[in-house]
Amino acid sequence: MAGRHSIVEYFGDSGGHRCGYCKSSSTNQSHGMWAHTMTCLDYQDLFDRGWRRSGKYVYKPTMKTTCCPAYTIKYVLDI
Repeated sequence: MAGRHSIVEYFGDSGGHRCGYCKSSSTNQSHGMWAHTMTCLDYQDLFDRGWRRSGKYVYKPTMKTTCCPAYTIKYVLDI
């Protein structure tokens, strides 16, 4: 069925780039890919495994080597 598949272009390890938090150069490490198309289920599976998204770029920080590890904080509103 059309629209029920994901097409991604995997780039691997970024080799480091400037950190937006501490401004260190080449210390922000991650793996990334361009998501040309992605199903909601595939995105949710990646998200649950620590991947994040910025537009169509999907990335996973390399927590052991990055200068400023990012941790997910889930906020639950109890009304």
